[in-house]
Amino acid sequence: MELISVIMSIYNEKFIWVSQAINSILNQSYKNFELIIIVDNPDLDKNISEYIEKLSREDSRVILIKNLRNYGLAYSLNVGIQKAHGKYIARMDADDISMPERIEKQVEFLEMNPNISLVGTGRYYLTESGEINMEYSDIPVEPEKIKKILPIFSCIIHPTIMIRTDVLKTVGGYRNFRQSQDYDLWLRLLSAGYKMANLNSPLIQYRLRSSSISIKKPYLQYKTACYERKLYKMRLKNTCDDFTIDNLEKYLMKHKAYDLMKNKKYVLALNLLNSGIHDLKYKRIKGLLKFIQAFYFFPESMGMLYNKTRGVMINR
Repeated sequence: MELISVIMSIYNEKFIWVSQAINSILNQSYKNFELIIIVDNPDLDKNISEYIEKLSREDSRVILIKNLRNYGLAYSLNVGIQKAHGKYIARMDADDISMPERIEKQVEFLEMNPNISLVGTGRYYLTESGEINMEYSDIPVEPEKIKKILPIFSCIIHPTIMIRTDVLKTVGGYRNFRQSQDYDLWLRLLSAGYKMANLNSPLIQYRLRSSSISIKKPYLQYKTACYERKLYKMRLKNTCDDFTIDNLEKYLMKHKAYDLMKNKKYVLALNLLNSGIHDLKYKRIKGLLKFIQAFYFFPESMGMLYNKTRGVMINR
């Protein structure tokens, strides 16, 4: 039975969320793992600190690392990667819940498919109060579909993934993006020729939080992803890109990614597009009107709709 390294970073999650996340790993049907917990907050809630310190003393599978200050998610995950001893690395967020058979199913898949470097899974949505939305949308499964969709938008759910440790270390782990670190990694894996797949089963409960970047600043996350696609295209031509924090910031400032009004218009347009797509699915002509409204408020939504349509067509 192969050793699996599960990496979890903790920042400002509630005690109940952290305990549920950790217990969902400790109670996996697959037993040969190490859980590497990186605390990225020196002022972490005392109850959480005492809880994970006690766990690390009592359970040899739990490895606790404390950052001296808040370095961010990418840095913390890279610390965990360097400490990992497992053949595979699984990601886990400190506010999600893994299904009991998650690790077992992913290990089985990777063992049976040595040509696949990374495997993700589907998800159920979990509210901040703990309610589960059992509705589930299909995700692309086959490597060839994922290869075509990833340059358009991310179709791999970060906290669900399991990846071969040697592959992750070979590509250098995560780069220092404040958001969308995962999408940059998927595109770099794609550039390097690695194959990725998904299990079309919801093997985690993914918590939706009002404080997340994707909720509070979705336009900033969108433009960061646009920059990462730009880097991907650069690598296709030159085998390398010119990523630096300075270049990223220049791009974000040029496109007014921090502008609150832009963010509001982006959210309005996105809601109109999604509602319009839903209407057209049921042959309601008002969906077209919503597309026109979205283009009026946010001209970039024309490209967003085009990409959504391409992704749907590829995944059929």
